[in-house]
Amino acid sequence: MGDISENGTGVLPEAGSGNDGQRWLAGVPAIGERRLTEEELEGLSAFQRELTSAVVRTYGGFLALLAWATVTQWITIAPLFRWTPILVLLLFIARGGGIRAAAMLRWLRDTRADARDPVVLIGLGPAAESFISVLTIGGPERLTVFDDQEALSVEVLQRSGMLWTYNGRRTVQPMFVARSRTSAAPQHARMAANFVKPLEGLEGVFAHERPLDEHEREELRSYLTGVPPLRMTVALAMLLFGAGLISLALRPLDVIVMTGGAGLLLIGVTRLFALASRMRMIRLLGNDERAGFAVILRQEQDGSLGAPVEVLPFSRRLWTKDGAPALWRKISGER
Repeated sequence: MGDISENGTGVLPEAGSGNDGQRWLAGVPAIGERRLTEEELEGLSAFQRELTSAVVRTYGGFLALLAWATVTQWITIAPLFRWTPILVLLLFIARGGGIRAAAMLRWLRDTRADARDPVVLIGLGPAAESFISVLTIGGPERLTVFDDQEALSVEVLQRSGMLWTYNGRRTVQPMFVARSRTSAAPQHARMAANFVKPLEGLEGVFAHERPLDEHEREELRSYLTGVPPLRMTVALAMLLFGAGLISLALRPLDVIVMTGGAGLLLIGVTRLFALASRMRMIRLLGNDERAGFAVILRQEQDGSLGAPVEVLPFSRRLWTKDGAPALWRKISGER
């Protein structure tokens, strides 16, 4: 890992705890930055070629499936061969092929911007979990963080979010991690934790409400992004195509088509339930933002009060733990 310059130019101005808050890379705080070397730029070029190849394969495969499905509808063949390309095409979409292809295009665009301004951000801190969640060309993966490593260090390209190194190891394929920026806890938050009172009905639990400041409420508003239209469209398409295939399979009875239709219908229902859950959470976070306060909880331990945690009143999501942002805030996405 490259050294952070001693004159301070390598230190991120937003890495402190002021009004700009704290920037997070794969769940650890950003502490500085450096520029890629010429040798590393060659490695970045290799990753770009790999991304380009993946984009061509994905979109080429999609167009080939589309052409196959179109041609089979205009020629006289057995129903099995007529419906197979349609089912394969829908399975490609149902498994997130379209969404993943769009993500790869975005990664390719952003890595090209990184090549023009090759700045890598440095993160260092305690490992939030025993793994790092990454997105790859093949889908989500997890990188193990071994228990004997007390701290986690990462280097992440500033524009694309590509993980460059973790604990000194170079990545061997394009991997992308979550980045986020959280607001700094206001000065009155730590003082407010001293004013907790016994919570009625729960022995040994003390509580107090404190107002969220404008920076915290602004962060909350940033999470109210709604449901991506593409995901909703895919879920509804699975429902419609699944129901359509089942109705077609009944006249005459076609077990293969009916099975495919039932599978698509199940995928569509599952995705809609997931989207509904996300919409519900967004609504509750919106209520939290409008309420404008967090509940401080402290539990009595061995005759003294334990570390304070703050919980949002409607969504019941953890906001801070002993003054530090909750994990979900650190990996919520670029803000």
